Amino acid sequence: MPRSAWAAVLGLSAVLIFGSAVVLEKMGLVGGVRPLTFVSAVICVKFALFAMWPALGKKSWTSGDLLRSVFVPESSSQSIKLWTTSELRLQQSLFSANVPTFILSNDQRFLDWNSAFSMIFANASEGRVISRGLHVKEWYSRLDNYRRVPKRTDKLYGEGILPITDRERVTFISPTYGRMVFSRIMSPIVDRASGRIIGWTVVLNINSVTKRQEFFEDIYREIASETKRIRYAAAVDGVLGKFSARTKLHEAVCESLGSPSKVLHLGCSTGALTALLLGDGHSVTAVDSDTHQLRVAKERCANFSGVKFVRQDLSHMSGLPTLHYGAVTLDASFVNLSCLETMLHQAYESLQHNGLFIMTCRSDEGSASSLFAAVRQSLQRRGCFENVKHQFNHVFEFQEEAAKAAELGSENRHARLLDLLRSCGFSIVNQQSGFDDGHTILLIARK
Repeated sequence: MPRSAWAAVLGLSAVLIFGSAVVLEKMGLVGGVRPLTFVSAVICVKFALFAMWPALGKKSWTSGDLLRSVFVPESSSQSIKLWTTSELRLQQSLFSANVPTFILSNDQRFLDWNSAFSMIFANASEGRVISRGLHVKEWYSRLDNYRRVPKRTDKLYGEGILPITDRERVTFISPTYGRMVFSRIMSPIVDRASGRIIGWTVVLNINSVTKRQEFFEDIYREIASETKRIRYAAAVDGVLGKFSARTKLHEAVCESLGSPSKVLHLGCSTGALTALLLGDGHSVTAVDSDTHQLRVAKERCANFSGVKFVRQDLSHMSGLPTLHYGAVTLDASFVNLSCLETMLHQAYESLQHNGLFIMTCRSDEGSASSLFAAVRQSLQRRGCFENVKHQFNHVFEFQEEAAKAAELGSENRHARLLDLLRSCGFSIVNQQSGFDDGHTILLIARK
C-alpha cells in the first residue's frame, strides 16, 4: 500500500484514539484523572510524523498538499494535455526558440518539442525516434555522457524526486553534425491558479558543435520556416476569412454532410470549417500537423463541446478507429499525390458503411497566383485590401510554396485523384466546381 495511504489510515487511527480518550475521561471511566488525553495526543503526533515526515522532508509539501495527494488522484490535477479545449495554462511563447527545447509532463514523459530539438534528436532516418509519451530516461540513455554519471542518475530517478531547477552538461554524437555539447537547463511550469508544478521545460543551450557551419545553416533555415508558419497562422483568417467565395465553399461542405454525425476533419488549418461543423451539431475530430494553426483553431472553437484536436502528419496517419466516423472531410489542396493514397486508405477504413467522404482540391495548375488574384479583387471591392496587404503577401507566398511542394502542376492531377478514390473503394457521388471563384473543386464520394 502506498505511503500516502498509510498516512491516511494512521492519521485516522490517531484521531479515533484521541477522541476515545476524551470520551472516556468525560464519562469518568478513568477515575477523574486526565493523563489519557495527553498520552493519546503524543501518540497522534508520533503517528503523523512517522507517516508524513518522509514526504515533508523530501518534497517540501504542505500538510494541505499531503491531504490532497491522498484524496485527489495525481492524474486529475497535475497533467498537461496539449490540444484539449480546456487546457489554457500552458504558455508556449518561448517554445519556438532557436535552441532545442522540449516539454515534459509531471511524470517526466515527453509532451512536445520544438523544431530545433526535432532536427537534432527526432530524426527517424537516423534511428533516433523520439515519441510523445516516451520517458525522458530513454532519451538520456542515448546521450554520450549519461552513463558516466550513475550517481546523478540514482539521485534524479532512483528516489523519484526532482529538484525545482536543474542544470547539467550533456554531450551527444549526432550522425549529421558530429559531437555536440549542451548545457541542459530544466525549469518547472507552474499553474498560476494553484501554484502547483504541472510540467517541465528543458532548454539545451548549445556550447559547441563539430560541424558548426552545417548545423547553423540548417537551424537558420528551420527558424525561417518556423517564422513563416507562425506568420501564416496569424494572417490567413484576416485574408481568406474575408473572401466570401471561401465561405460559400465551407457552407457547401456542411450542406453535403446533412444531419449531425461524427466527422473526421483532416487538414483543419485554423478551424474555420471546424467551427461551422460544430455549429451544425457535428462531433468533430480535427487533425492538422501545424502547431500554430492548431492553436488558432483551438481558440476559435473554445466555446464548443464535442471537438477534439489532434496534431498529426497527414501523410503518416495511423491508429484511426475503424468503422467509427459517419463522414470524413479532407482539404487536399496542398497534398502530394504520393502521400494521398495512404491517407485515403486510412480514411476509408475509419468510415462507417455508406459513410461520406468530402474532399476539396485546387483546379489551378501549379500556382496560387490565379486564386489570389481573385482574393485581391474581392478585398479591393470591399475596400479592405490596404488594411490587410501585408497579411495578404504572407499568405500568398506561403501557399505558393506549398503549391510547388505538392506538385499541383503535375499532369492530369485531377484525373489521378479520381482514380485514387476509386482504387481505395470509394464511389464518386458528385463533383462541384466553381468554388473560390472557380479555383476549387468539391468532390463527394461514399464508402
